[in-house]
Amino acid sequence: MKIDNEKLKSLFSKLGISQKYGATQWALNLWDEFGALESGDTVVDLGCGERFAPAMSLDPTIHYIGFDVNRDSVEKGSLNYPQYRWKHSNVRNEMYNPTGVIDPKTFQIPIEENVADLVICASLFSHLETFEVAKNYIHEIQRIIKPDGHIWISWFRSPPNEVCSDAKRTVFTEAEIINMIGGWLDLKLTIGGMTEDYHNQWIMLGQVKSTNEFLAKAS
Repeated sequence: MKIDNEKLKSLFSKLGISQKYGATQWALNLWDEFGALESGDTVVDLGCGERFAPAMSLDPTIHYIGFDVNRDSVEKGSLNYPQYRWKHSNVRNEMYNPTGVIDPKTFQIPIEENVADLVICASLFSHLETFEVAKNYIHEIQRIIKPDGHIWISWFRSPPNEVCSDAKRTVFTEAEIINMIGGWLDLKLTIGGMTEDYHNQWIMLGQVKSTNEFLAKAS
């Protein structure tokens, strides 16, 4: 899916999020280059923020589903983009929903199976606190993604960072990350995450392998 960069830039300027234009444009261009997003696809944005829904609105054939444990994010998205589906679960997270009553280690994302052509996890796993919670999210992604779907995912990893279970900046070991994605994802791109810079995440674009035991278990 090709997005008109000038239209995207103008839209982000009108929305007051010009500072997020560069990273969004970069991601969209990579998705187009690697065939991760095409017109007519369904996009599931986990930990939905304020940048991908407006970007998707530039192609009216895209089906977008935004999910977040923060009710305000979902309500704002639903108000601004009522043509899309918005999902909220009262899942506990120390940063985004500290009073949540649903256990993040066992909850199910309220989205049906095998629906997503692209799952976006931009700065999601950097706030999940524990390996057990992250594993549950991975299991749920395996359930909702299509057999040939793509995933955009980012992490803080150790090394170079110190392992941390703080929701503000969760850091997993490289071995834990490989454990979560190994065997079921074919990585098309990995970049970043090699310094201790506060915002420098290890970014991956992967595609579900055609045959793997993980999706078979999730189905």
